[in-house]
Amino acid sequence: MADQPLGAPPTNLPTGEGAAAPKNPRKFEETASTNLNNATKPKINMNAGAPYSGTGSSDITRDSSPRQSGPVRKDYTAPKASGEPGMTPSMNGNGIPGTNEEDILKELSKGGSSKKKLLMLVVGVLILVLLILLLVMLLTRNNGSDVDNNIDVIDDTNNNIVVPAPPVAGPTREERDLERVSEVQRIRAAVRAFYGSNRREPTSLAELVPLYLDEFPIGPNSENYFYSYSTDGQHYHIGALLEDSFHGGLLTDTDFDSRLDLNYVSGFSGEDPMFDLQQ
Repeated sequence: MADQPLGAPPTNLPTGEGAAAPKNPRKFEETASTNLNNATKPKINMNAGAPYSGTGSSDITRDSSPRQSGPVRKDYTAPKASGEPGMTPSMNGNGIPGTNEEDILKELSKGGSSKKKLLMLVVGVLILVLLILLLVMLLTRNNGSDVDNNIDVIDDTNNNIVVPAPPVAGPTREERDLERVSEVQRIRAAVRAFYGSNRREPTSLAELVPLYLDEFPIGPNSENYFYSYSTDGQHYHIGALLEDSFHGGLLTDTDFDSRLDLNYVSGFSGEDPMFDLQQ
């Protein structure tokens, strides 16, 4: 029988007077079309690419023979299940690229070290800030103490700050000795005036106040002046102790020692640095 082209109506049906015509022509055409589609469908392998041996839509069987598409590599090693020894780092248990436990641990360790570095950086910054604050507090405290030392009185009523005047420098040693020498000379002038009025020497410097002296003489360091008089009322001895043993006034004084003369009352030594005048 000659081959017919696909899709063409069958020509091998019986013809003539004895041939029976199909009872349902439409159903006959559908059956022919279905057989034609099944003949042209590709065979499907459900077992690792092996072709089916059946020819119909419901006639499906598996081919148990393994499929080999090419020569087998001697160095090929089948992938092992996840977690088994020998598993490559880039393959998981299903043979799909992935990560194993060692890679996961490495990634976790990297993340932990990064967190530690970040934590150490934050702690370092906090310590630096605390040190700066401590330094500022110390400087502020020192400045405050200096201000307290310079302020004498604070008037809370008017919020006025009263700053004391700078201390005035006191007299020097030379100035104090000059004052002593001048005071001894002034006392001698008052004693002479007293003698001119009373024809005798005063028995104490207090007798010169207030007629001959405005006030009782006191030295620059609140010391008293020396005064001695004779019992006959005709002589006196006046002195002041100087701070400078080489003062020029000591060259012109009398250097008298009234202690050695029994006629003097309350005598004293006029030896340097005592500046003394005697009459």
